Amino acid sequence: MNIEYPVKCPLMDNREIDMDTCFDIHMVVEGTTPKYTAPQDIYKHENYVAICNECKFHRND
Repeated sequence: MNIEYPVKCPLMDNREIDMDTCFDIHMVVEGTTPKYTAPQDIYKHENYVAICNECKFHRND
């Protein structure tokens, strides 16, 4: 899927985020980078991994 940024992120209270922020969140959700690399706002959602994985903008790269 070709994603056009900015996108509204459900983990960031549907605020628009750019490609770099989305990628940082994606990498944390995939478990490939440390949690401190993503915005701290995402952690207010206990199920942030599921929310990200179910997002229509979830990256598959």
